[in-house]
Amino acid sequence: MFAHIVKKDSGKCRYIEGIQKMKFSIVIPVYNTSAYLRDCLQSVLQQNCRDWEAICVNDGSTDNSLQILNAYAKQDKRIRVLTQTNQGLSAARNAGINAAQGEWLFFLDSDDALASPHALQTLLEVVEKKIELLDSSSPSVDVIAFGSRLWYSEDADRSVPNDLFNHKETNLFPAGLDYLDYFVSTRGWGPSAACFYLWRTAFVRLQNLTFPIGLLHEDEWFVPMALSKAGGVQTMQNVLYSYRLRYGSIAYGKQTRLRAINKLQIAQSLKQELTVPPDKQRIKKRLLYNLARNASHGLKALSGDWWKTKWLMLCNANGIKEYIRVIVG
Repeated sequence: MFAHIVKKDSGKCRYIEGIQKMKFSIVIPVYNTSAYLRDCLQSVLQQNCRDWEAICVNDGSTDNSLQILNAYAKQDKRIRVLTQTNQGLSAARNAGINAAQGEWLFFLDSDDALASPHALQTLLEVVEKKIELLDSSSPSVDVIAFGSRLWYSEDADRSVPNDLFNHKETNLFPAGLDYLDYFVSTRGWGPSAACFYLWRTAFVRLQNLTFPIGLLHEDEWFVPMALSKAGGVQTMQNVLYSYRLRYGSIAYGKQTRLRAINKLQIAQSLKQELTVPPDKQRIKKRLLYNLARNASHGLKALSGDWWKTKWLMLCNANGIKEYIRVIVG
């Protein structure tokens, strides 16, 4: 799994088999987000569902994020603080997965927040209802997809539509590939944000799913790979996540060559590792096409003629030449 980039975390936190004391493990990676961190933690503390733990992974912050985390941990024992040297968002999330004791994983970025005090309670009711209705002939529900609202910072691009990531209807898909097919067919692009899903912890561990260390846009690898292996996927119309748009964030920050090259590396890995049946090859083609197209636009905007030579050479070497032809002719 992403063997040329992913490596096992060497942290001390490890899941102890058999210890699952709460319903939700909220994994919050933190790196220099002190300006937003209190909003994030307050949104968790205000939940009317109390069956949760928050695993806050301080990824070598150099501002006062760690002090804020420690202060909140003193207020509520359900908030756990792990500290590691700076390794990036993927390594921080992987450390949270290793330490989680809950039945379900919720990834919450430290500059975002839960959309309402009822967010976890809403998920709890869905989880318990689905478990109650399942029988031997029903698919296990491994993933729950919910909606989000955009939370604009002053420097954010306000042209992004506020319902971009929301679901228009409630459905239960028997397999993650069916959901991927539906998503790609109705939207024309692939799902990319791990924060917009609730993940069954046992499923994530059974499939040995981790985020690729050393890459930006890691969600664009993790989410398709995870969904391709998942059992049932439940979609919800409820808006449960507040996603902050700000210029300096990974998703909406300044374009760089590294970001574009990382997208190409993700496309290379997905081409090799994403397994889909013959009748669903369109899913894979669309995912790779979008990654290559986005990389093309980013590099073209950066450096004039550079992209026409170096980027084409890189793509050919990485084996996604057919998608480059679609884009550049």
